[in-house]
Amino acid sequence: MPEPIFVGREQHIRQFMELLNSKPGSPYILNLRGPGGIGKTKILQKIIEICNEEKISHTGIIDFYGTEINSRITETAHRIVNSIEKSKTEEELFEEYYKFRKKFSAEQKHILEQDLLYQFILALSKWTEICVKEGNRFVIIFDTFEAIKYSVVENYLLNDWLPKLTEAVIVISGRQEKGDIRFSEDVSQFVIDSPVDVFSKDESIDYLKERKVFEAIKEDGVTDKIFELTEKKPMLLALSADWIINYADFTNNSPKDLTVADFERKLIQGLLPSEIFEERLIERLSLEEVTLDIFILPYMAHIPRPFDEELLHFLFPDIERKESEKALKNLSELSFVKELITDDNKSYWFHDIARELFHKHLFSKDSKWKNRILRDVSLRMIKFYKGHIEESKKNDDMQSEQKYTADRLYHEIYLDPVQGMKEWDEKEFKKARNNLQYGFASLLLAPIRFIVNYLPNHLPEPASFTFELAEGRWMNDMADPEKAKKRFLELLEKYGDNDPEKSPYIYNALGGNATKLGMFKESLYYHIKSLEIREIFGKKESFHIEEQNIGVAYRNMGDIENAIKHLKIAYDLALNHKDTNNVIKDVASILTNLGDVYRLAGEHEIGLEYSNDSIDLLQKPDLKERLAKAKIVRASIYRRKGLYDEALKDIEEAIPVFEVIDYKNLAETYLHLGFTYFYKGHEKNDKNFFEEAKKSFETCIDMSRRNNVHRELMRALHEISEVYWALDLKDKARESNNESYRKARQSGSIYYSLNCLVKQAEFDYRDRNYESIEGYAHEIRREYEDKGYKFPLFYGRMKRIYGDIAFEKKNYDEMFNYYAEGLYMISQHGGYGRYTIENELKNLEVKLKALPEKNAINFCKFLKKNWTEKEIDKSNKKMIPWVDKNLMNLIFQKQSLSD
Repeated sequence: MPEPIFVGREQHIRQFMELLNSKPGSPYILNLRGPGGIGKTKILQKIIEICNEEKISHTGIIDFYGTEINSRITETAHRIVNSIEKSKTEEELFEEYYKFRKKFSAEQKHILEQDLLYQFILALSKWTEICVKEGNRFVIIFDTFEAIKYSVVENYLLNDWLPKLTEAVIVISGRQEKGDIRFSEDVSQFVIDSPVDVFSKDESIDYLKERKVFEAIKEDGVTDKIFELTEKKPMLLALSADWIINYADFTNNSPKDLTVADFERKLIQGLLPSEIFEERLIERLSLEEVTLDIFILPYMAHIPRPFDEELLHFLFPDIERKESEKALKNLSELSFVKELITDDNKSYWFHDIARELFHKHLFSKDSKWKNRILRDVSLRMIKFYKGHIEESKKNDDMQSEQKYTADRLYHEIYLDPVQGMKEWDEKEFKKARNNLQYGFASLLLAPIRFIVNYLPNHLPEPASFTFELAEGRWMNDMADPEKAKKRFLELLEKYGDNDPEKSPYIYNALGGNATKLGMFKESLYYHIKSLEIREIFGKKESFHIEEQNIGVAYRNMGDIENAIKHLKIAYDLALNHKDTNNVIKDVASILTNLGDVYRLAGEHEIGLEYSNDSIDLLQKPDLKERLAKAKIVRASIYRRKGLYDEALKDIEEAIPVFEVIDYKNLAETYLHLGFTYFYKGHEKNDKNFFEEAKKSFETCIDMSRRNNVHRELMRALHEISEVYWALDLKDKARESNNESYRKARQSGSIYYSLNCLVKQAEFDYRDRNYESIEGYAHEIRREYEDKGYKFPLFYGRMKRIYGDIAFEKKNYDEMFNYYAEGLYMISQHGGYGRYTIENELKNLEVKLKALPEKNAINFCKFLKKNWTEKEIDKSNKKMIPWVDKNLMNLIFQKQSLSD
């Protein structure tokens, strides 16, 4: 292990020991946080040392510094398993994991990945229990946590693994700020926050004494000068000690030269003293010395992957094995190099602070390095990765192919930022998102973050904008819609409305973000704004996309008429579009949305026609993901028509597609499966279908929690509450709906906040807790209705609940008004499930028959007058005829009785 010296940090070690000696059920996570170069990794090394001395089982340091481990959850899991020293008994514990690992390696389907990760966490949690029973704790250590921000790995770690590893002790180290890690509610109370700061002066002196350099520099004020220039940061102190011990030629230089040489001249050039000092350190590390390990240091700083024997021999094919082994051993002893051991293979990473210093002080100023040597290395690395990509394709190893593709693109972009970013965006990132390959999209972001972090001025503005927008869309897709919104608004403030190459795309992204947050009114505004800017600047190529987005926004707001209008405009524009490569996908997407809108309008036959047309267009092998998505929409229409077997067939055909590549849409598919079983159970009056619905919704919830899929989790928690209620699990129903409400409020989802409030009111109505319902109604009016949010389905259902209460209390005048207003509002949306206007009218007919004859006739007359004045025929042509039919029946019934 590099540089085993440990100074100070007693507080952090005490905190770790307290966790180690605490009982399960106490805090079990230590969150070490601080800036780079502050010495966090040294604390982790000390923790490892303590574990070894005390014979405590541990993982070693699982470092997320690298494009594969910070983007591949299966790689992280395997790194953890391999790090555990297991006896034969413990090997048997992980036997099922190894079986699934072998199956997944042979056929990398998403469903197999799910099974693999399930077996992993099952075995690991059992392992932690074994350790506790033996009077011990299992220690898991993660370093460079910031590298997995917004990644699949972060989602699993925070939402699936940590809640299941409460009997372990977990140490997380990284550059995160306080509160930056979004621990789940179950875990947050068990976290010890532990900020790491710079050394004190005494600790700095102790460190230099341990490194045996203090005596050489304690005279002439050199020590104080070094403390001033390093700001007592452990990494810079370590580099200073390296310089003094290994690299200073004392016949020509003294230790004092480190702090004074060239300072006066370089200060005139405008450099800060600390920058001059850093530059001085790096100059000595970048000299082309005789030893190979020093010569390759700049290469390590440039190439964002671990250095191992394979890469060393590729770059230096003529070196002998003994020489390469010696070079790697020397690297392992440097304070700014991290040693990684995986599957008996040793590799070496530059510390990110040292990497930053090389880019800042060598590559940015020395044209020889930048224009010749590094470019040559990147050209060679592209060949290196292309060879691995071809090999991966031959072996049908999709994950390896994706990893090497991401690594290759780093060097393509380094050599030509404009063309490289264009290829990255158009050929890879957009394709990954469009094909719903969110894991690959996450992987593709990692090498660009390296460029942004270490070459801040390398990307020209258009390329930099491409990355910032793409990363924001990724946040919105998978991780944190609120952070995505902040990113998009910052971009909008930076570029304004007058940049035709950027502004429309920012507004488009804001529209998608608003939809994600359930803020449909804002989504409509942003998409209209995007279209207006495109029209001003003549950017016609995306008119059909924004018209479709506008139509979908109207659909989400319940404005069916405008939704159909804009989707049909989008359809006509798409048919006339010049880009024939995308026109099939675009037209099919519009047809799918038209099918969905007609579903909401109750025009099921028309909706089916559009859905069938969409599915016919998508019958191509390379469009299987979109075909599966279209089948889910068609299944919703079948469900509305009561054709449950047809709906189940479409859903069952979609599941295997998403099992291969996508957990986000797979979760949504299980949500629709739950819907279908639930509605079938209602129609057949069969609780066995309710049990199937419960199982499907719980699968969706479990998958959404593990993958941090916010929207499907909110939806499933809300919808399963009705299943629990039907199964007489009332406490679970309320608990599930309340959790959905909390998550909706946290994420800013207006749609689900309202949905959950109305559902809670319905539960209280069924339990005859009438007094609490006004509280929900008041919150709905104050927070949403009075602020202009257009959600007629929810407001209508709330008024109908008041109508139900008035009916039971025989307050018929109140009942007339509430039912008239409530059902009118529901008709504006079309409703869904139990809340379709057809079902609402069916329930109302039951109440109508229970009313006294005179009141029933007056009620029908009131409804007809009220709905006619509101021109209800524009949204639903069946409601007035329904009133006429019931009124006529009541009159004939009255006459027959009088006769």
